[in-house]
Amino acid sequence: MSKEYTAGAPVRQASDRPEKPWPEFPLFPSPLGYWSKKIRGKAYNFGRWGRIKNGVMTLEPYVEGYTAAKLNYEQRLPDILAGKVSTQLVTPKEPDDDGLTLKVLCDKFLNYKLAEVNSKELSQRTFQELHQTAQKVCDVIGKHRQVDSLGPDDFAKLHAAFKQRVDPTKQKPMSVHRIGNAIVRTKAIFNHGIGTYIVNGPVKYGTAFKKPSVVKLREAKNNSDKKLFTAEEIRSLIEAADVSLRAMIYLGINAGLGNTDVTCLQFSNLKSGWLDYPRQKTQIGRRCPLWPETIAALDAAIAQRPKPADPQADADTVLLTSKGERFIRVHTATRTDLVTTNFGRLLTRLDIVKGRKGIGFYSLRHTFATIGLETGDRDAVKSLMGHAYGDILATYDETGPSDARLRAVVDHVRSAILGAEGGAV
Repeated sequence: MSKEYTAGAPVRQASDRPEKPWPEFPLFPSPLGYWSKKIRGKAYNFGRWGRIKNGVMTLEPYVEGYTAAKLNYEQRLPDILAGKVSTQLVTPKEPDDDGLTLKVLCDKFLNYKLAEVNSKELSQRTFQELHQTAQKVCDVIGKHRQVDSLGPDDFAKLHAAFKQRVDPTKQKPMSVHRIGNAIVRTKAIFNHGIGTYIVNGPVKYGTAFKKPSVVKLREAKNNSDKKLFTAEEIRSLIEAADVSLRAMIYLGINAGLGNTDVTCLQFSNLKSGWLDYPRQKTQIGRRCPLWPETIAALDAAIAQRPKPADPQADADTVLLTSKGERFIRVHTATRTDLVTTNFGRLLTRLDIVKGRKGIGFYSLRHTFATIGLETGDRDAVKSLMGHAYGDILATYDETGPSDARLRAVVDHVRSAILGAEGGAV
């Protein structure tokens, strides 16, 4: 996607619209640049009096504009009255039409989001997902299609493409959760266009283009394997892992850290046996006491830590690859996740997967939460995992669960995984 586009200006004011060519002319000049007619309470567009050029509505006072619109109105009126025309835009497509295209809309949206990445308001990972969705929308519908010509059939086609799309990381159809996320990201593109006045909303998505229902999401969860490890499996993984991966596994089961969390961990987050580390995804603060075994594993990994390939960016990063790079590297359209790759290879080597679906490094976080909730202290588990409490009382709580409550949860997980006495591997 090009980065050369900027958000357009609002459409011209009503006073800038052309006059009717004669008083009895059946169409009126809408502020969106069309010659329009309200029929049975709905406004239909039949031709243009202006076009958006470089984000600005530009007047085109040519005679053929309103005469062609009047002719189109007269020809299409019977079909509209008979209910045979479902879209409000009934202007014939013109080969040289220079209205807003999908490509231009997506480029403007991605430029806006890239600025958020640069200001640290948006993660590079999220930007990459938005970029991939925008590319998919352009590929399926056509990057040169005018946005104001899109209708329910186009979005139904896109929805079908999302269903058939293969997840490149797993080589299988996308899950209902991923389909729902793709739909949300698609609508974000068009909502940005409406909010910046370059899309003449509302967008006509139709009834098919919507997120999977709660029932479908529950059905998918019921049909999937539980994302849990047994204590024996985790001990086997710790024993067989290399020094860096072992430290990651301990962080995953001790503190519920995910892939991005272990990759971005900084020395400044390690404080006297505690992890003081806002969650990367939400920036919600969290504190977690570290097991002696976790501290020992981190010390071993730090002792073998190579020099950072990018000293300016990673001088404070705890865990680095043998090349001195982060284990997860996100680019505009690609993502390298060596946490997933290395952990997956270890699972295969130890024959732990055994046909179970959805099992990976993030399953350590699921396991931590499941065992931690056995204590009955739900708020302490939420705090340890970096989740919001979700009620009004949380906005008045200035400290959160006490250190004693946090330690009680963590100690319970340690006992369940390593045994009552614990013990470093």
